[in-house]
Amino acid sequence: MVKSTIYKGIEFVRLSSLSKSEQELFQKTFNPNLFIKILIGEEIVHDCIQYKDYVTWFAASYPEGTTAIAHRNEEFQEETVLSN
Repeated sequence: MVKSTIYKGIEFVRLSSLSKSEQELFQKTFNPNLFIKILIGEEIVHDCIQYKDYVTWFAASYPEGTTAIAHRNEEFQEETVLSN
């Protein structure tokens, strides 16, 4: 599970921050209508998911007793807070 990023009060994760295997599973099982776009500086970022939606998806995809580490060869990421 990745940590969230907070920008202007919006807590989110980017699809591109997930491991490749997690990205593939996410794209197959996540409702595409739940993606959000966030304007960061002058760039519109299209691959954002509200953190609460990511947590719900993660819990359904990796049942209790299964860890993210078993599905990823990456360490947990730190929470990022972007400045305005």
